[in-house]
Amino acid sequence: MIQLFKGWKHNSIWIEEAARLLGRHDLFDIKLDMGDVDKSRPLLFPIHAGGMWNFSPSTKEFDVFDRSVRGAENYLGAENTFLCLDISGEGFPIDDATLRNLHKELGNFHLNPKRVIVFTSSVDAPRDYNEWCHSTGTAPAFEPVPLQVQLYFYAGQYQNHRKHVEAVFYDSLKSLTCPNPRKHKFLTLNYTPRPNRYAVVLNLIAGNHVKDGLISFHGPKVDNASPIDNMSSYDSENAVLDMLAHLELDPTTLKQIGTLHSLAPLIVDERSSRTDYAYAVPDPFPYLNSYLSIVTESDYTAASGLRITEKVLKAIANCHPFILVGAAGSLALLKSLGFKTFAPIFDESYDLEPSPPKRMRMVLAEIDRVLSLPLNEIRIMYEQLWSVVLHNFTLFHFGSGQALLQDPAFKFATGK
Repeated sequence: MIQLFKGWKHNSIWIEEAARLLGRHDLFDIKLDMGDVDKSRPLLFPIHAGGMWNFSPSTKEFDVFDRSVRGAENYLGAENTFLCLDISGEGFPIDDATLRNLHKELGNFHLNPKRVIVFTSSVDAPRDYNEWCHSTGTAPAFEPVPLQVQLYFYAGQYQNHRKHVEAVFYDSLKSLTCPNPRKHKFLTLNYTPRPNRYAVVLNLIAGNHVKDGLISFHGPKVDNASPIDNMSSYDSENAVLDMLAHLELDPTTLKQIGTLHSLAPLIVDERSSRTDYAYAVPDPFPYLNSYLSIVTESDYTAASGLRITEKVLKAIANCHPFILVGAAGSLALLKSLGFKTFAPIFDESYDLEPSPPKRMRMVLAEIDRVLSLPLNEIRIMYEQLWSVVLHNFTLFHFGSGQALLQDPAFKFATGK
């Protein structure tokens, strides 16, 4: 059980919210007064910090210390208390200026570095941070602790949607023998414009696959979105070409940029906000009318560290096999969490290819190969993959609460 302080106005933590959604209230011992704290056990003093960008010296308006940490010094001086900066909904990009600013701010509090933790979704964060400290000759100021909160939080969102879960299961089961197959071969959802998403949709156009699937691509700029959604927006073909240069796409694919922009917005998953796009339980219709997902993850080059997000979890939650266009090692990370993937029916050799352009060529070639099959053969492929699909579906919906107990962050917080 995690001893968690929530008696201050800025106390907030993703792991506790995720556990609550999963019905695991028993995992936390909530303290509202420091006088009630068991000093023999670790106590987390959590502050929701958003993302690493909030520690950047250039984002004064989002300065997590000014809006959250200052004024908490009396709490943080207590014995066995850990300041927990929670960015577990985001990755851990190694940015020199941001890390130096974070070190400077933490130094102002004179905290023991071993009593300051940063929860992050990046499994690479401990290694990346240690390498940065070593290369810059900087003493560590905190301990990064990986936390797969996206898994627990998103699974928790489904707890009040059991009819949705049952409908997806029974419809998927029925599709194995139904004489009237699903109408579409694939589904791919792409919200914020990113290089890997452009590459996938351009390749679908070049391969004449658009007619065979359900495609969301909102365009070079997302309407009515926050600045963070449009931080990678591109308002000209030349800007898009520059953005895609590192992927070394073939000329035929790149020639489709104008066509893609003329088609956009392509919308399957209409939602009212970025948060709804990310975490609301989706309409099952697109999943129940297609056989597989082409998932374009948030990170492709792992600049923010290796992590999984709700994007691949949507496919798992809705009985879809998937081809994952993400950072190298993304499928391996899923397997480390107990999920299964789809080799040898899907060629997944792309997953461990470290070169971004080569990995992109490999995954696009596999997408082309699969989508070139007739619809009935893809239906048969779905039947062959059903045992894996069912394993993942069951683990996600009924095993995430137990998986939380094995998460490194939970073990750290409980002192085990």
